[in-house]
Amino acid sequence: MPLNYTPQFAPKDWIDQLDRVSAGGENGFNARFQAISAEFLTLSRMVKVIGNTLDSLSIGPPVQPVTLTLTPLAISFTAFPWEQGNGVVKSPVNADKASGFMPVDLPDGARLVRFTAYGEATGDSLANAQLQRQLLAGTPNGERIASVDGTAGTFTKQDDIAPGALATVDVTQFKYQVLLRWNWRNDVDQTALFSGFQIEYVPA
Repeated sequence: MPLNYTPQFAPKDWIDQLDRVSAGGENGFNARFQAISAEFLTLSRMVKVIGNTLDSLSIGPPVQPVTLTLTPLAISFTAFPWEQGNGVVKSPVNADKASGFMPVDLPDGARLVRFTAYGEATGDSLANAQLQRQLLAGTPNGERIASVDGTAGTFTKQDDIAPGALATVDVTQFKYQVLLRWNWRNDVDQTALFSGFQIEYVPA
């Protein structure tokens, strides 16, 4: 329906002492009231069209997911640190395990969607990367948000994050980090490395 309006109700004037007012007929009360009703119906439709048009203008485009790409940088908190390389962290020489963590800055209110880890693990050794949150107060254990395991060569592993409290970033109460762990599964000399991480999220 076009956004214009032309009034249709234009009744003839009654003339005193000449017209006989009646309910029926083309100039009677019924015809005039029906014409007024039709006029209001047309106005109602026009108002609805205008309202729908204004609503459509107020709806913005959907928020698109953002991918945060991270270069591994492991901070050690045990006697088995990762070895820092050029853009990677590697399993230490002559060791059968490694552990460390890297802090992650995430925007408050964002909804986490997916966590992806890139790396390499020889043989059947297991390289694990876990996205966590940890309360700011006290020294609590980290809560797992997403976790991936890499083994048997070059890997790209991802974990989809289900909607819910853990998926919603809250920097007023939590800090965020990636926990990195690796260990052998047998006596054969094995190695592992992480070459990158990606966190996909929808901004608030």
